[in-house]
Amino acid sequence: MFTSFYLSRTAEGVENLFWFTLACAVVYFVGCLTYRDGRTPRAIKRALIGLAVADAMVEFAYYLGYMEYFPGYESLGEAARMFPGVAFPVIFFVCSWFFVKIMNDMLR
Repeated sequence: MFTSFYLSRTAEGVENLFWFTLACAVVYFVGCLTYRDGRTPRAIKRALIGLAVADAMVEFAYYLGYMEYFPGYESLGEAARMFPGVAFPVIFFVCSWFFVKIMNDMLR
């Protein structure tokens, strides 16, 4: 979330990247809590661990994808494109949710 927040403040063209990433994280966590097996204390811990792992992957993907918009790199004055940033959180949060759902079902 830190990378998307920084990019939302400094890079032109991705002003809503932070809000989109935050919405994906909230939908992920709500999705984990919708099942009865997902509301136990152990399942909530697994959901938080999955959230941290998915967020770390999204942070790394944002850094690699938007590296030229950070200090020390040259962006050539082009505005960033939001499309690549939209695909990463959806993929990572959905995969993490699916993995947490499988773990909750297995450890029921």
